[in-house]
Amino acid sequence: MIKTSKMMKIIGAVAVIYLMIDTYGVSAIAYGTVISAAVNFVLLAIYERVKWAL
Repeated sequence: MIKTSKMMKIIGAVAVIYLMIDTYGVSAIAYGTVISAAVNFVLLAIYERVKWAL
């Protein structure tokens, strides 16, 4: 069973790729992956600061 957070990451990456595919073609896959990873990193950093008060 896939965890909800992992499923949301997959959906987020696919959504970014889907929105960019008409404009950028095949490179939209790379852009979508990078944008998704950056957003996930920022969200993780925010969570860390809130959860652990760092």
